[in-house]
Amino acid sequence: MIFKKVMLIRLEFIILFVMTLFFLSHSVFAEEQLQKSMIEDDANYLSKEKKESIEKEMQHLPEVFRIVFLPKIDSAIDIKGKELFTEKQLPEDTILILAVVDQRKIQIITGEALQKKGLDDTFFQKEIEQYFVPGVKTGAMDQAFIQLTKGISKDIAAGIKVQDKKEKDSPKIPMPPQQVQGSKGKGEEWYPKYLWSIGLLLIAAMIWLIAKTRKKSS
Repeated sequence: MIFKKVMLIRLEFIILFVMTLFFLSHSVFAEEQLQKSMIEDDANYLSKEKKESIEKEMQHLPEVFRIVFLPKIDSAIDIKGKELFTEKQLPEDTILILAVVDQRKIQIITGEALQKKGLDDTFFQKEIEQYFVPGVKTGAMDQAFIQLTKGISKDIAAGIKVQDKKEKDSPKIPMPPQQVQGSKGKGEEWYPKYLWSIGLLLIAAMIWLIAKTRKKSS
């Protein structure tokens, strides 16, 4: 009897351990996915494939880029960009690219450390005109963002100094096509789903073993 009671206690402990491990791994995975995300598209502006192609190219760059698409904002785009930079608690070396769909504008913001090194509004305005606008004119928005991030990285490495000049209005980005939908790709987020399935199977197996053991001991 004592042996059976000990086995029941062990089984209950194993169930508790498995459930704790399962929920911890699920939380860690979700947090890692959020940290790895380089593009936030609340406006459903780009297709999943285009976002993946942009992220793939940005991952090879030494700089830390974040691209955020918003459907609309209630303040000026430069003010909203600074607010987002603070709200998201982005590291000082992050280069945040904000695109607002209803205003069809784009703004680039970074931390004070990089601003003091010359990466100010004038510098980014020049980068937008040189690398982003040509892609916008052709309609290849994914390539426009890829060329923009690559151009910024190249010019930072070259140490290009930009002379002060009168700031121009941000170039207009095209409105999103009607067929673009913010749907998830096939097989996306499979990892959490499989974790839930495995965890539930393990719990069911443990409960069955406990019930069987108790039945024998009675």
